[in-house]
Amino acid sequence: MIEQFIHDFYKDSCFSEETEMSIASCHNKVEIARNQILLPKGEIISEIYLIESGIARSFVKNSDMEEITTHFFVHNEIIVDEISFLKKIPSESTYQAITDMVVWKITLDDFYHLFDTQSEFRVWVRDRITSALIKEKQTHLWMKTKSAQERYTDLILKNPEFNYHVPLKYIATYLGITDTSLSRIRREIMGKG
Repeated sequence: MIEQFIHDFYKDSCFSEETEMSIASCHNKVEIARNQILLPKGEIISEIYLIESGIARSFVKNSDMEEITTHFFVHNEIIVDEISFLKKIPSESTYQAITDMVVWKITLDDFYHLFDTQSEFRVWVRDRITSALIKEKQTHLWMKTKSAQERYTDLILKNPEFNYHVPLKYIATYLGITDTSLSRIRREIMGKG
């Protein structure tokens, strides 16, 4: 039997029943504790995670050794270091659970086996890569063209759970502003509400 989350995650792919069974058999459900590191900087990725519940982030350290959040990962997203994955080189980022999480793990060996043997899966991967590239471009433009207040408002409207589960310092570094600036922005927004 195919787990509901796996079925729902791939539901728009129109896989045959055989392909869906092959894909589902390669995923293992894993519970991850809050603050657990999924992929440390300097390691080559060996697993991909599909998020059933919880929030994670990727971060780098700047020249002052301060953590800068580079991405958040939420329900129905994939945690993967694309560069490490595609080039088989050590990750420049660290990937960490912010909350307790439930994920579905697939090893790279299983991923490549599916990619080599299931044409429908190859099409799905191509579509996901295309979507990821478009999203990355949109995020880059969003960071360059929106004010800090607009970026914060957009982020929280899209992910209201961040208000309760993501430390302000993670959000501030992601938005490229200081904790103090973010606190001021939040006060201004609350004053309008």
